[in-house]
Amino acid sequence: NNNNPIIGYAVAFGAFAVLLPFAYPVQLSLYGQIPWWTCIQQRYPFQSIAVVAYIYIPTSLTFSSILFGATLLHRKVISENELGIASIIVISSCFVSCVLMQEIHLPNVSTQRVYLPCMDPSFGEEEQFWEQWVWEALDFSSHSRFVWSNIFGVNIIRGFN
Repeated sequence: NNNNPIIGYAVAFGAFAVLLPFAYPVQLSLYGQIPWWTCIQQRYPFQSIAVVAYIYIPTSLTFSSILFGATLLHRKVISENELGIASIIVISSCFVSCVLMQEIHLPNVSTQRVYLPCMDPSFGEEEQFWEQWVWEALDFSSHSRFVWSNIFGVNIIRGFN
């Protein structure tokens, strides 16, 4: 059956989650190690640790578990629906837990902004409207702080440089 919507949802979730780790290497290739990454390391001294601990390791673990599930599907141990539902659960729980935990463990020395220019976009300048929009929309730190404070009652004091 090639028209299983659950597998489609799992692929969509997985594609979104797998694309996130590519954001920093793309920016690194566009802006360079010396000007861009050095600037980011000065603003957020533990950003390289956060990238490994909260992006690359969880992505590898999630991808490996999905491949293991695909092996079980191929051997007819589980169904397509079971693989799809398990994949959605693994991807979602890994993504949410990593976003929340990074904000608790590395709050002022790293950021979860997916788009990370060296200098913050200047607000109010019309020519930077799209850059400002992307910068704010892909700021998972602010979403995480909202969840921690409004749902769990944890106040994370975070100052941006």
